[in-house]
Amino acid sequence: MSTTVSIGSFNILNEYHAVKWGDDSGLNEVGKQESSTVRKQALKEGNWKIYSNWETRLPLIVDNIRQVSIACLQEVNQDRLNDILQALKGEDGQATYMLAAQAISKDKKDPSSDDPGKFFGNAILYQSSDVKCLSSTHYPRELSIDSGRGSAVADLEVSGRVIRVASCHLAGYWPGNPNFEKKEESKKQGFEQVKALHQFMESDELNGISAIVIAGDFNEDPSESASSLYRVAELKQQGYFSDGNSFMTEPPSVRRPDSDRRIDYIMVKSLDQGLVVANNMHLEEQQLDVANLAMAQASDHLMTGTQLKLT
Repeated sequence: MSTTVSIGSFNILNEYHAVKWGDDSGLNEVGKQESSTVRKQALKEGNWKIYSNWETRLPLIVDNIRQVSIACLQEVNQDRLNDILQALKGEDGQATYMLAAQAISKDKKDPSSDDPGKFFGNAILYQSSDVKCLSSTHYPRELSIDSGRGSAVADLEVSGRVIRVASCHLAGYWPGNPNFEKKEESKKQGFEQVKALHQFMESDELNGISAIVIAGDFNEDPSESASSLYRVAELKQQGYFSDGNSFMTEPPSVRRPDSDRRIDYIMVKSLDQGLVVANNMHLEEQQLDVANLAMAQASDHLMTGTQLKLT
């Protein structure tokens, strides 16, 4: 008997950083017209939310999440995670999605700020009618400013089969950085992060686990595939595979008009004797379809999704 489950990965765009960096995907009309100097002053004064379009994006984010049974989210803070779970409730007010795991910590780049927007990280949600959460944790076990971005980790059961899932957000870098040493340092940081994460995922008891899934914002696109520090290649060497989807997940925007990178991935590793197949759900194309154009404005990323079939 086979088991099928859909998994999505979605960087929802932290609203604080959207205002800080002037990302049009996360700004309302007032924010788009305001200067970066004024917006940054609002960040210091704590009234930056007047420039955020969170209330507009929230239902669009929820529309995306509802397309999958397991949603790996990045750049969430506690308040916005609560907003999402509330918006996902059914008409009767009952929860349709539950929180499996979260890894939220303070932004290392600005440790002096106590603004709630500076506390963000990753989370895993699951559709309670189809999936059961058996256990949850995060990596590293102890989250702190110095630990950097943590990964949310959960063991989820679907029709008697157990999948260990991680939602991660690896260190980023600018591919065109003329400072080679700085670029290599950031590349190595993300490489070491994904290496440590996959080791952690297999360090606990694996008896009864059918597959491992590492999903998230890898902050690296295939143009770097020749590098010895290529993150996807490291996972493939450890037996992970994907559905082969190559469609962009970081579409062009005002801030990044030339962007068409694929930097979000769902990597899968089979652990038992059964066959695990990953099929592309083509969610990116759906979000860019004219009929669903608003869904592409939910974030500066497009949600990617894969359907796993375990036999």
